[in-house]
Amino acid sequence: MAIPTPHALQVRQYVEGATDAHGNPVDDWADPVAWPVHGVAPGASEEPRKPNRDLSEVLWTVYAPATGLVPGVRDQVLLPWVEGVWFDVNGAPDDWSKGPWQFPAAGVVVELRRAEG
Repeated sequence: MAIPTPHALQVRQYVEGATDAHGNPVDDWADPVAWPVHGVAPGASEEPRKPNRDLSEVLWTVYAPATGLVPGVRDQVLLPWVEGVWFDVNGAPDDWSKGPWQFPAAGVVVELRRAEG
């Protein structure tokens, strides 16, 4: 049984050991590639109650096949309806296709996070 993947997000994978022109370590990501997914659901927006702090977290949940590209912990994902904003992968993806009774069509769940403020 194959579950359709009608949506495509962009993923850029983290590049280990990248340096700037002076040889200093920097964060860098590879060119974006298409990631076919089953669907995307909005998560909660958390606003911690701290004085003098205007911070909120925007969260999304992505459901995708476990085969092919699955973004890792330091990778970033672009949602097409939020132009120009890359979301960080929040923790390791949950892989529901493994276990004692394998069901490959179950796929993975990837949490995305972006802090604002």
